[in-house]
Amino acid sequence: MVNTHAILQQFLWAWENVAPQASVWHGKKAEDFEQEEGVRLTTKALFDAADLFIITLGLSELWYDEPTGEVFWRAVPADAYDPQRHKFRTATHSETLHNLEKIYSLIKTHRPNAHILFSVSPIPLTATFRPISCLTADAVSKATIRSALDEFLQAHSDNKSLHYFPSYEAVKRIFHYQWGEDRRHVRRDVLDFNMKMFEHYYCDPGLEENELRAAYDHAWELDINRAENVRGRDRIFYEEKRAQTKKAKIDARIAARAELRRQEQQRVLAEKLEKRKQSTLLAFIDRTNAAFAWIYKYLRKRLGHTASVVLFWIFRAAVVLLALDSLTGWISLIGE
Repeated sequence: MVNTHAILQQFLWAWENVAPQASVWHGKKAEDFEQEEGVRLTTKALFDAADLFIITLGLSELWYDEPTGEVFWRAVPADAYDPQRHKFRTATHSETLHNLEKIYSLIKTHRPNAHILFSVSPIPLTATFRPISCLTADAVSKATIRSALDEFLQAHSDNKSLHYFPSYEAVKRIFHYQWGEDRRHVRRDVLDFNMKMFEHYYCDPGLEENELRAAYDHAWELDINRAENVRGRDRIFYEEKRAQTKKAKIDARIAARAELRRQEQQRVLAEKLEKRKQSTLLAFIDRTNAAFAWIYKYLRKRLGHTASVVLFWIFRAAVVLLALDSLTGWISLIGE
């Protein structure tokens, strides 16, 4: 219940008995909160006795009931959601300012001497129904609230009963590592400093300044330690990343050189094999020609010129065919 519409509903219901025209009050577990008269009177009695109203504004995103215009405290429960009547929008600067003026007017009417202290919650959105980044949506949501609240406070700057407590700025601006592990809720030491700051400035008797300073120093020291730890992790990560990059480059150069050597070895081996094949073939041809020359001379001496020529070429053709068949297998064997 941190949008200005929901807060205004509470004041109107308690003091003016004006209830929303639709069922828009639901708890965190989607339970319905009935507008019981006993609860209203108890709330009214608390308001009537209050000397200080602390109002913390949280977000500008809201769900509303379109037929009535009534705004839900939080997102519509899934089992109650009706897309025909339940809509989503972001509160504007002007309507936020209007709601603040109405809240202020109600308090001044029923508790004219009461003080009002406004603050803005530093807790960011963790999700948005807008079609944009949640980071952007959160920035706009907080900016809308903060700017409307500032305009409201400036318009009533002469009223000394109005106050603004800068818990939002203290969390967002003073510390570097202000969030817990969920990146949403404030660290305990930062929260402790905020509470002590409130006690120092707004409580009577207030917290001594030296105690406030001690709380700040403690939170700041933890913040510095966290910063050093993060820087240390970043430095280790950078050095590891740099070493990995350097090793990868060296490994790539080694692999490239090894590949070049492998290719060169294959080229040299291929050249050697080709030379062996050629030399083997030439040697075979030379030996064959010498053998044929000797056979021709032998046949001519025994059979005469004509018969020896015919018989020689028949014999030569047969030998060549057989030799080629054998040589092909032999060369293949050498190549392997």
